[in-house]
Amino acid sequence: MVRGSDARRLLVGLTNAVASTCDSEDAKIFARMASDFNANDARWVNQPDFDRQLNAFKEAIKMVEEQTMSADVGALVMHQCSFVSKTVRK
Repeated sequence: MVRGSDARRLLVGLTNAVASTCDSEDAKIFARMASDFNANDARWVNQPDFDRQLNAFKEAIKMVEEQTMSADVGALVMHQCSFVSKTVRK
């Protein structure tokens, strides 16, 4: 698991760079969702953008319902669920 906002930001940047060179729609979806899951709120320093994260989860639910989710995106969603359950305080 990647920890720390700087490391996660670099990983998302790398994912976006790779996706921009691919013709695969799945790679672009993966990069967009990774970016949304790790989005920070511009109004606050190092605070998550909960709206973008929630929208990414809603998009994932829609993909599951429509049976259009790729295995790579599914792994990303499972990792994000694990990360959120381990790091979010009650």
